[in-house]
Amino acid sequence: MGKIKFLLVAILLEFLFAAPLVAQPQSSAEKIRMVYSAVGSSQNPLWIAQEAGLFNSIDVEFLYVAI
Repeated sequence: MGKIKFLLVAILLEFLFAAPLVAQPQSSAEKIRMVYSAVGSSQNPLWIAQEAGLFNSIDVEFLYVAI
């Protein structure tokens, strides 16, 4: 169980620290599409980043793709 917690924290920290480095202020929001293939806890970092506002100048559209 400790390895799973560590992995989740590492992924969350990656989103927290990497997003401000690549997000550049632009005059208009750039639109990108992010694909997820499962509805579950494995996709939490995407939703957490969206709710935390880490996609400041990017208009993100989440698309579910069933495999």
